[in-house]
Amino acid sequence: MIRITEGQYAVLGLLRKGIRRSVIAQQLGRRREAVYITVNRMIAAGIIVQTDPGKYEFTGKPYTVRKSKSGAVTVPTVPKQPTPVHGNVTVNVPITPKQAAYIRQHVETKPRRQMAREMGVDKVTLNMMIMQLKLGRSG
Repeated sequence: MIRITEGQYAVLGLLRKGIRRSVIAQQLGRRREAVYITVNRMIAAGIIVQTDPGKYEFTGKPYTVRKSKSGAVTVPTVPKQPTPVHGNVTVNVPITPKQAAYIRQHVETKPRRQMAREMGVDKVTLNMMIMQLKLGRSG
């Protein structure tokens, strides 16, 4: 049986919901590089496989979650079919009226990287806001 850390278990749970690695890093308050390393270690351990760029699938191999130094807690993890860890996931980002007005005014005229910098958010969050507002190329 494969042993994983609580951090790997948290990342695995979010990957199985189809959430991208950069968003996982934001949600868990970890550096993006740390999440990438965690995903690569889980691939090496055989827990997940990469099916496409940014898309992963759970292999169905049983594993236990290591709880600090106090021992391991067994988590049932053997589904009949491998579970895809990608797909449509809805993530709602809170948007203030001021942000919505700024996005509507500049979405077609300014580069998104510049808009994100001026708004004080990262580009991923800005893209989610644009999709939520159903604007631009992604809406």
